[in-house]
Amino acid sequence: MADVSERILQVAILISFASGFLAGWQANRMRRKFLDWRKKRLQEKLAETQKKLDLSLSCPPTQSRSSATTVASGFETHVNEIGASLWKLKF
Repeated sequence: MADVSERILQVAILISFASGFLAGWQANRMRRKFLDWRKKRLQEKLAETQKKLDLSLSCPPTQSRSSATTVASGFETHVNEIGASLWKLKF
């Protein structure tokens, strides 16, 4: 087996640690960036769905109230799903 000096071994360990640290740091930055993007996207979808819900609740005279309520309940389910996704992002 080849002899490895103590100095070379220390340098190799230092380089290994530094590269692992930098790789982990960059991976965490990318993960946080992705989570921020996903949170923003879900918030936009929630706002859009709530806007549709508000519009569906103020039904026009030609539309019956029962069909508007059915549409609204479908949107409420969708809003709840988006809200649950946002809640998971907090933790």
